[in-house]
Amino acid sequence: QALYQLFTSTLSPVEQTRKAAEEQLKQLSGQNGFLSQLLQIVASPETPGSVRQAAAIYFKNRVSRGWHLPLDQEGTISAEDRTVVRDHILQVVMSDVPTVRVQLIASLGTVVQNDFPESWPAFAPTILAQLQSSQSHEIHTGIVAMHELSRVYQWSAADRRVAFYEMAQVALPVMHKLATEFLAHDAPEAGEMVKVVVKTYTKTIRIELAPWLQQNDQLVPWATLLLQLVDKPIPVDASVDPEEREKQSWWKAKKWASKCFHLIMTRYARPKDSTYGAFGQAFIENFAPRVLTAYLHQVQICAQRTTWMSQRHMSGIADFLESCVRFTLLWKSMKPHLEVLLLHFVFPLMYFTDEDMELWENDPVEYVHKRIDPPPSDMSSPTHAAQILLMTLVEKRPKQTFQPIFRFIEAILSNQPPANLLQPGMVADETTLMRFRDGALNMLATIAEEIVPQNLSVLHLEAFIAKYVLPSCAAEVPAFMRSRAMATLTHFDEVAWTQAGTWQALLHYAMLGLQDAQLAVRVNAALLLTPFFLREDADDATVPGSAAQIHEVLGQHAPQIMRILLQIQNEIEMDTIAHIMEMLVNQYSEQLAPAAVELAEGLAQSFFQLVADLDLSDDAAQPLTYDQEEETEGKSMAALGTLSTMLALCSAVDNSPVIMQQMQNVLCPVIMAVLQKRLVDLFEQTFEIIDACIYTFKDVTPAMWSLLPLIHSACRAEEMVYFDEMTPALVSYVQYGGKAAAEHP
Repeated sequence: QALYQLFTSTLSPVEQTRKAAEEQLKQLSGQNGFLSQLLQIVASPETPGSVRQAAAIYFKNRVSRGWHLPLDQEGTISAEDRTVVRDHILQVVMSDVPTVRVQLIASLGTVVQNDFPESWPAFAPTILAQLQSSQSHEIHTGIVAMHELSRVYQWSAADRRVAFYEMAQVALPVMHKLATEFLAHDAPEAGEMVKVVVKTYTKTIRIELAPWLQQNDQLVPWATLLLQLVDKPIPVDASVDPEEREKQSWWKAKKWASKCFHLIMTRYARPKDSTYGAFGQAFIENFAPRVLTAYLHQVQICAQRTTWMSQRHMSGIADFLESCVRFTLLWKSMKPHLEVLLLHFVFPLMYFTDEDMELWENDPVEYVHKRIDPPPSDMSSPTHAAQILLMTLVEKRPKQTFQPIFRFIEAILSNQPPANLLQPGMVADETTLMRFRDGALNMLATIAEEIVPQNLSVLHLEAFIAKYVLPSCAAEVPAFMRSRAMATLTHFDEVAWTQAGTWQALLHYAMLGLQDAQLAVRVNAALLLTPFFLREDADDATVPGSAAQIHEVLGQHAPQIMRILLQIQNEIEMDTIAHIMEMLVNQYSEQLAPAAVELAEGLAQSFFQLVADLDLSDDAAQPLTYDQEEETEGKSMAALGTLSTMLALCSAVDNSPVIMQQMQNVLCPVIMAVLQKRLVDLFEQTFEIIDACIYTFKDVTPAMWSLLPLIHSACRAEEMVYFDEMTPALVSYVQYGGKAAAEHP
């Protein structure tokens, strides 16, 4: 009861009450019996859901932090508590409260990882009994527990997988039978169980396909189940929002079926592999054609546009088809479907949609992050999968695919789309044709690497770009098309254009785009400018479009370009923009020197915005979620690029002590922020800036002396780990400040 009251108090709106309860829990957490009582609170249906959730989170954290520790180590969990948890967690893990269930499943995974099989011999027989129970609750528990076992062992070394395989050989056939029975139903609960079963099988074969799993008595039933799942029609409730439909269990189950097939195709279907050669040959000849037929049927369904499909399912279709292109036998079956595949599956995933427009108008920053600079977690989108499929088609089967694809792109850009391209309800008006042209440009960008030099001459490509792509950069064209056209041109940055007019047009539209009202256009214009910074050629400086003339134009506008880039960076915090700024400063340092202080102030503002919530120290208070890690990594890279740009600015003005003194005043707060927040990933650039400041003056200024205590604290806090990064700056302190230090110790 006392423990229950403490968890109730942790939910109090009164901070003092909440903190007092948290402190008491911290003191009690190491006592024998604490975890047992905690599990009782979590399991009790009479406990309010909010209290159960709070207790479940505490339970999971306590298990994750203490279960792996030896019994005689501080912070461990007592033997008695461990026994109670092992004896009861399988009875309560499938809680009726979803948020509690998540915490208990995670806790079960920790216990299994540390205790199976040696310290928990009862786990295997208990799970096998649950899987064969007549009670649905116990069956669900057995399936979830088996999935946790596969999850924690999926990356384990072979010697650690022996006990897991012994259990899997018995459990997987039972789970397969259950999934086959569930497959006959449409209920979400059935879909959830099928999903978990397929995930379990997929994780069992993640790192290796054990010999017993290669046998037909295992492979045939599982491949059949996966095929049935891919083919299964899913009832669609039109009243349910598409975002909610994406979360439905049956669509997630289909996603995992595709992931499993893709894993087999890419990892084990290797006829020439020394380990899996025989299996790979047999799979490609005997199983893959049937699977391919099922996925081509899904393409036909998609082409009809009468049935809704989830985004992840379409990604799975594209992924599997892409894996088939490499095999001659499978390609022969795919080739007759190429037109339908391109027109009705790939192309609709390429062009600008209503959802894109909504995001463009309502959240320009998010549009840039999702469509121009997507994080790794967005790489599972069907558009990305379709792009990979398109690239593979042109790369692996150029003789059969390049010309049809290129002719299709040209027809769309000429406003002459195939008659059967329009989807039900579409009208061939200017808006539709414009969106089609957007998709064609996306396709052109996707196959850019394969166009030259294998399939098209530079002269032909240059004429094509001048006719169809450059005009879409003009101001009178809709903004989303300007953005797409510039993005497309960035994919041809290594092409040596032969006409001076091409270079001039590219530079003109890039400079124009930097001043565009739309953020996405400005970002793509900045990306389009990048190749110009590095351009070198032997042309006469008087020739229009020569490298010399281009650098002259860019040099004149370098301060203006830098200000625009700073503004963009402050809006979107994009590490690519930070890299472009660094390149700009390195290339046009002389032209930027007069504005160095102003630019440094802008960089400092951008830097402080980036690191406001950043914690890169090794003892961060809480572990980050995957999404938080992605965000932190992005901000860290952008901050790193910003510091590198500051360092480049220092080099640009190191012959002007007056400007450098003003720069130093701007840089000191930045350096202090890095040292105080212990942003260890930024130490190298930070100490290079310190070294540059000292070297410029050949003296240690008062501002630099003020940093020394912070450097000392950072060095001690990190236990000398980053001493190598600090050494050049410390040497400069000794070399140029040693005498002053000796005189005024």
